[in-house]
Amino acid sequence: MGDQRAFNHLVEVYQGPLICFVHSLLGRSEGAEDIVQGVWLTVVKKIYTLRDPLLFSVWLYQIARRKVYVELRRARTNFVLGEVEEPLIHPPDVPIQLEVEEEVEKLYLCLQKIKTEHREVLMLQFLEQMSMDQIAFVTQSKVGTVKSRIYYAKLSLRKEMERLS
Repeated sequence: MGDQRAFNHLVEVYQGPLICFVHSLLGRSEGAEDIVQGVWLTVVKKIYTLRDPLLFSVWLYQIARRKVYVELRRARTNFVLGEVEEPLIHPPDVPIQLEVEEEVEKLYLCLQKIKTEHREVLMLQFLEQMSMDQIAFVTQSKVGTVKSRIYYAKLSLRKEMERLS
C-alpha cells in the first residue's frame, strides 16, 4: 500500500509539468494526456531500471521526450516544427502576478514560434530547473550540444520577443 501512495504522490507532483512539457513538444494539446499516461505506464513497468532515485525526474522527462518523438514520427511530423498549432498551456501551480501576466502571455506566444529542440531545452532548464548534465541525459545529447541549443534558443526567443514589442 505504501508503494501506491508513493506512486500517487509522484503523479501528483509531476503530472501537470509533464503535460505542459509534452504539450509544448507536440505543439498541440490533443494526445498530450495520452502520452503522459503512457509515460506513467512505462514508469510502473520499468522503475526497477532506475539506478539512482535522485535522477527520477530526469529519467521521467527522458521517457516523456521519447514518447513524444515516437508520436511525432508516427504522425509523420517533422521534428523541428518551428511553430505549434495552438497556445501552450501554462505550467500548473506557477503563480502569475497580474502586473506581469501580459509579459508571460507574450513569452508563451514567442515560445510557440521557436524550434522544438530550442523550446524543449528552455523548458527543461527554466521550468524544470534541470542542470546541463540532466538536460543532456533527457535529450540524449552532449553537454556542449545542450549549451549550444540553449544559447541559440535564447537568441531565437529574444528575436521573437522583440518582434512583438
